[in-house]
Amino acid sequence: MKPSWDDAPDWAKYLAMDGDGFWSFYEDRPEWAEEANEWWLGFDSTDDSRWSQYGACDESGIDWGQAFDTLEARP
Repeated sequence: MKPSWDDAPDWAKYLAMDGDGFWSFYEDRPEWAEEANEWWLGFDSTDDSRWSQYGACDESGIDWGQAFDTLEARP
């Protein structure tokens, strides 16, 4: 299930789901890595505290191939 922004860490500015169904919060805007089918923070990002994986998502009707379209900014 998609996490609520109410549960987001204070530092989180973005939320997105990878192609494997895992949701993650990010401090910086991630980039879509098409071949890996996941969001990432780029080569210059070495601080793992800048993202937090939330957990598996098993929502029927989700087109995992469209995960690139799940990025949203904190409201």
